[in-house]
Amino acid sequence: MHLPEDWLNASILGTGQSERDCHECPDAPQCGTIDFLDASRCPIHSCNSTCIVSDTVNDPENGLLCYQSYCAIPSEELYDIDTTQVEIEGILYFHKQLLVLDLWETDIYCLADNCSRPELFCELKSQLNSAIGDLNRFYMIFTTSSQPTATQPVTTQSTVTQSTTIQPTTTQSTTTQPTMT
Repeated sequence: MHLPEDWLNASILGTGQSERDCHECPDAPQCGTIDFLDASRCPIHSCNSTCIVSDTVNDPENGLLCYQSYCAIPSEELYDIDTTQVEIEGILYFHKQLLVLDLWETDIYCLADNCSRPELFCELKSQLNSAIGDLNRFYMIFTTSSQPTATQPVTTQSTVTQSTTIQPTTTQSTTTQPTMT
């Protein structure tokens, strides 16, 4: 997975200002469906350290997302005023005809002004590029015939936005489901 450096610099790293606006909802994630966030539940406060923001898909079938954001406290284990990073977790579905990569959880540690805005996650998904390599080893676990060997580029989207998928070249195969003994 890859994000453009200019987007990371502007949206995550910032310009080196000592304070930034950070939504504050530290006690618990705020959950709901697409465009759910009520700004009054996570008001903006001035932050002079790392703003920690997370977006998690809690129920993909119903589009339930959970958002949390807060300004890091120096005594926190995760605290590092110079830390900026983006952690992305996704799921690649092997059992589907189309290769689909869904983002499951995104954690952002940022220093840019207003980097905790919920729209940042949509921006991240639109900027994210992924390339899925040769997956033949994994296909052999579930099938009796080989799958295509081509490297397939994939545009990654979340489960609540439209996904771009790549149709692999298919061969006839028999799928064997693992059994519990």
